[in-house]
Order: sequence, then structure tokens, then C-alpha cells
Amino acid sequence: MGHCQSPCATLVGLCALLLAVPALGDSLSASSRATLLEDSHFLRDAASERIQQIRFSFREPPLDEGQTPAWGRAFGSHGSADADHRAPRRERDIGGLLLGSERKLGNWLAGVMGGYSATSMEVQGADADIHSLHLGAYAGTKIYNQIGVKLGAALSGHDGDSRAADADSGQVFGELSYSLDFRDFSAEGFGELAYVRADSDSLGALGRQRDEIGYSTFGLRGTTRIDLASGRRLTARISPSWRHAFSDSRLEDESGAAVALTRDAFRLDAGLDYQITEQAYAGLFYNGTYAEDARDNGLTARVSLRF
Repeated sequence: MGHCQSPCATLVGLCALLLAVPALGDSLSASSRATLLEDSHFLRDAASERIQQIRFSFREPPLDEGQTPAWGRAFGSHGSADADHRAPRRERDIGGLLLGSERKLGNWLAGVMGGYSATSMEVQGADADIHSLHLGAYAGTKIYNQIGVKLGAALSGHDGDSRAADADSGQVFGELSYSLDFRDFSAEGFGELAYVRADSDSLGALGRQRDEIGYSTFGLRGTTRIDLASGRRLTARISPSWRHAFSDSRLEDESGAAVALTRDAFRLDAGLDYQITEQAYAGLFYNGTYAEDARDNGLTARVSLRF
């Protein structure tokens, strides 16, 4: 009997390992789909912030007719979501670069942006990588100098490794805001709606899987201007908000693997903008998202030039 136990135990362990490998792959696939939906906000943030910088606050002077500024925005973030009874704990790191430009069209500011991001995920000790290309357009205006309107759309192509599915995603978003502007201070309440759709290849089945989600975000923005002794300008801003997701609470793969989506989250954005010259500006910002079972912390640096 002693000689039989070892081969039997080895066989049982091998079978368990063979069963666990597909399940782990399914968990990574579901996690990658959830990540694409939840990280779509980086494009919305870039468009909204850019309009805010030169149209809605003290952070940069308004554009003159014929001016064509260029801007760059580098971002990085680390996030994690706790395990529950059906989904394992997952962690995600993302870094990217977006570039853009805009023109003044009457009372509107209209622009385009494009860029690249790299995402790394870890689930139960296994990891997967996704490389993404992005293209977007945005526009904004102010009505009666107090009511702000922002609109935008973006498309992304996602190239996953052997453990993360390839995918394409698209989104449309819009925001309404109302501001009270004083000499050196601006307070603004805003509401944003977004719709995101992602079509991903199924790693273990025929056809593609489609995921859809809607987001609403309501919050406040405060901006104040500080004139330095050097004659340059420093602008500080802070924005607390609440984000709600309109979707099923979790994504499921065909195998039954599931991953929870963050339904409600508090978000905090804070940062500084600095006027380097009359034609150059730079900024550094903190971005944090906090939910009951998930959290995300990131930094964003931006620079803009005028010609």
C-alpha cells in the first residue's frame, strides 16, 4: 500500500493542476474585460481636464483665434480589488501617454487626442499584459459664462497577451456644469454621464463577448489662483466626486469565472498647475478612487505649449 499512495497522490495533484489552469485563465480573461471598462475613465479625464484648463478656469488663458496649442499627459496608477466568494483578488498597474491639440471654433473649443497605454494585471499569482492604442475627440463651450458643456468620444484597440483577450472599446461622454467665478477663485458643480462598450475575443469559445456599462459622476471643483513674486502663476485645484456604475455587479466568463465591478466609488482629484512662460504650462495631479472593496491611486503629469 505504501508504494501505491505516492503515485495516486501524484495523479490526484496533477489532475487538480490541470483543472486549475483553465480556471485561472478564465479569471484573468474576466479581469481583463473588467479592467478595460473601469480604466476607460483615463481618456474621459484627459478630455475633460484639457477643456477645464483653457476654457473653464484660471489654469491657462483662453485661446485666441488661430492659436494651435499642443499638450502631453503622462499618467500612472496602481489599483486593487478584494476577493469575494466568487472572484479572486486582482491587482492592476497602468501607465500611458496621451498627446493632443485643439482649435477655437466660435464659442467652442474642439480638439483631438491620441496615445498609448500599457496595463499589467495579477490574479492569484498569474499575470497578464494589455497594450492599448487610443484615439479621441472632444469639445466644450460655456453658455452665459456659467453653464459649461463638454462632449467627447474615444476609440481604443487592445492587444492582450496569451492570457488576456484582444479587444476593441469605444465610449461617448458628456458633462454639464455650473460655475461661480470670482477674482481668484472658481467653484463649480458638475455632472457627467458616460457609456462604454467593449468587444473582446473569447479565449475559450467561438465569437466575441460584448460588455457594456454606464457611469454617472457628480461632484464639485474648486480652483484658486496664486500670483507668485516672480510674476508667474500657480493654480491649485481640488475636486471630490461620487461615481456610480450602471451595470451588472460582476462580469462572468462562459466557464463561470466571475469578477466584481465597482458599483459606487468616491473619487478625489487634486493638483497644481504652474506657468513656466507665457507659452508653456505644466501640472502635477493626484487621482484617487476609493470603494468598499477596491482602491486606486495614481499620478498625472501634463505639459502644454502654445504656438
